[in-house]
Amino acid sequence: MYCKNGRLNTSDRLTKLLVEVRDLHWDVILFSEARAESMQIDFEEGHRLYTYIGHHFAAGVGILVHQRHVPNIIRHQPVSDRLLEVDIRIGERVFAFIAVYMPHAGYHIDILNSTYDLLMKTSTAATRRGHSLVIGGDFNAQPGVGIRGWNLVNFEAAFDLNIANAHKNAEEDDMWTFRGILGALRRIDFILVPDNYLVSAAHASSDIDLGSDHRSVLTSFKTSLRPCRPRLRTMSCRGWKPEGDVADFIRL
Repeated sequence: MYCKNGRLNTSDRLTKLLVEVRDLHWDVILFSEARAESMQIDFEEGHRLYTYIGHHFAAGVGILVHQRHVPNIIRHQPVSDRLLEVDIRIGERVFAFIAVYMPHAGYHIDILNSTYDLLMKTSTAATRRGHSLVIGGDFNAQPGVGIRGWNLVNFEAAFDLNIANAHKNAEEDDMWTFRGILGALRRIDFILVPDNYLVSAAHASSDIDLGSDHRSVLTSFKTSLRPCRPRLRTMSCRGWKPEGDVADFIRL
C-alpha cells in the first residue's frame, strides 16, 4: 500500500493518477491534502476513490481502493476534512484504513489537538469493532520532535502501532518524504501498522508523483487474515486523553 500527499482536485490529476498506478502493485492508497470535493468515483478500471474535504478548501483526504477489493468494502466514513476511514474485509479480517492530514505548524495548536482527538476516537471505535488499524498520511511532524512529534509517538504507543517507515538506521536519502523551499529534507509522511505485523518493505517512493513536493510512502506487510479480537480497554496518549465519550463514535 501507499500514502501520498497529493491533490486530486482536477480531472487531469485523476487521469494522471490512474496512469501512474497502472503498472504498480498496490491494494490501497491513502491521500492527504487532496483538496478534492467530497465524492465517490468508480473508475472504468474498477478502482474506487473516496474523497472528503468538509468546509476547508486547503485540506481534504482520500482513499483509493484497488478493484479487487471494491466488492469487499464494508463501509466508508468521512470523519473530518482531515480524516477518512474505509473498512475492507480481506480474508476473515476487517481492516480499517484511515487517511490522515495533520495540521502543519501554521495552524493553532487547538486544531492539532482536535484532529488527534478525532483520530483517537475513530481508532478506538474501529478496534472495539475488532478491526485492524492501518493509518497513513502527512502528519506534518517528525517522531519525538516537538509537540507534534510527541503526539504522533504517543498515539502510536496507545494503539500498539509501529511507524513502518521510521527505521532509525535508514539512510535519509532513502526515507525523506518532503523537500522544503530551502531544500531541507524531512520525513513527515508515515504509514502506521500494528506492531505484530511483519513489515517487508517501508520506504519513500517516487512511484506516485502527481506534481507534489512530497514523495509517497510504500509499505508492504503480512499478517494473519483471521479475525482479531475487539479491544475493549480505554485508549489514551501519555498525559492526554480524547475529549468526550468514545462511545459516541463506536456506532459510526
